[in-house]
Amino acid sequence: MRFVVTSRPHTALDGIRKARSQSVADIAIDPRSTQVREDLLTFTERELASGTADEVLRANGRDTVEFARWLVRRASGNFSATAAEHYGMRDERVATLWAPT
Repeated sequence: MRFVVTSRPHTALDGIRKARSQSVADIAIDPRSTQVREDLLTFTERELASGTADEVLRANGRDTVEFARWLVRRASGNFSATAAEHYGMRDERVATLWAPT
């Protein structure tokens, strides 16, 4: 079993679709769905609570839960964008940039 995950349709995938038409399925995930938002929020809250970002946010008077909700809205359903934000915020210098209100 192989997976190709992309956030946008791309013509480069047409060759795969044609060559393997019997075994390829496109599954669209609505970024506006409640389930997507809830999954992203769960991931975001867990990531923020586990390190530098939480400490920096609290030290600057920011509410971690509200910040998590803001990040999820900003990501517009894109998990990769959310994960990239968290990766950057593990560095205190980057987290400090997000902390000021």
